Amino acid sequence: MGYAPDIPKRGGTKLLSMKRAKFGLPGAISVLALVFAMLGGAYAASGALTGKQKKEVKAIAKSFQGTGPAGSPGPQGLPGAPGAAGKDGVPGTPGKDGQSVTGTPFGPGEEPAGEPCEGRGGAKLVSVSGTSYLCNGEEGSPWAVNGTLPSGATETGNYAISGAESLAVAIPFSIPLPAPVPSSKTKANEGSGVGNVTLGNTNIENVVANVGKFEVGGTISGAGIPPNATITAKSGGFTEANKGTLTLSAAATETAAEVPLTEGVFPECDNGVAPDPSPFNPEADPGYACIFPTVGMLPTSSAFMPVGAPGAQFTWSSAQATATPSRTGSIAVTAP
Repeated sequence: MGYAPDIPKRGGTKLLSMKRAKFGLPGAISVLALVFAMLGGAYAASGALTGKQKKEVKAIAKSFQGTGPAGSPGPQGLPGAPGAAGKDGVPGTPGKDGQSVTGTPFGPGEEPAGEPCEGRGGAKLVSVSGTSYLCNGEEGSPWAVNGTLPSGATETGNYAISGAESLAVAIPFSIPLPAPVPSSKTKANEGSGVGNVTLGNTNIENVVANVGKFEVGGTISGAGIPPNATITAKSGGFTEANKGTLTLSAAATETAAEVPLTEGVFPECDNGVAPDPSPFNPEADPGYACIFPTVGMLPTSSAFMPVGAPGAQFTWSSAQATATPSRTGSIAVTAP
């Protein structure tokens, strides 16, 4: 239902009066258009609306104000420009001082419950992480200046000799031996060379050693030689000028000439702990001296001397003449 108030003319005289009527929204719009047309004339005549007219126009507009359905969302706007960097925050409160580690020493008879240092003594360490123990090491073997090699200890070294066909050389040790090592306990390892084997025969003839020399008691391997065969006897010089003969513990299984021969490591020169013994890792059982050659013949004799003497005495004879006068290798000796 629409309503149109009295619309005054100039001087206060009523110009038009309308009664209430049911004429719907189209009628209301028509009336409102007429009002604005008339007001426009009045505005043109006077040059302005009165305050009362302004209020009436607002009241008419408000009475026809409605709420339509919501429109579709508009497109997303462009991102705004980054804001200015914020100011630094207020410094935090300083933390508390850390706790230093404290240590309390204790002797072998003063250990805490459970004996964490196994009766050796040490120190108890306390920190924010908990409690731990710093223990004294095990007591070492007694040692004195100018002392000798302790029992069961091993001393190793290398030798490199070049010179005449026949010579004697002293090889000093850093730590003297407590007693001599007899020749029966001096072992030369890993000899190699060539020789002739004959089917059914225990002798290897015309043997020439390339490195080291072949020792009685050592194992030997090569084509036609039974597994685990050992040398039971030897003779000759094992050089080109004075070839040697080896007698084996088992007869050959075939006949062949210039068979490559290799002598194994003596059991007394292997402590059973990896890595295996070699010229680069010489080993010896207590009371034994072991030689591991790398180039040239082994000496015809060797002696490992006691206190007050050079460490070892090696001798090469003229019968060992070879095209290469150099002799190199390594030594291991273990005190009994």
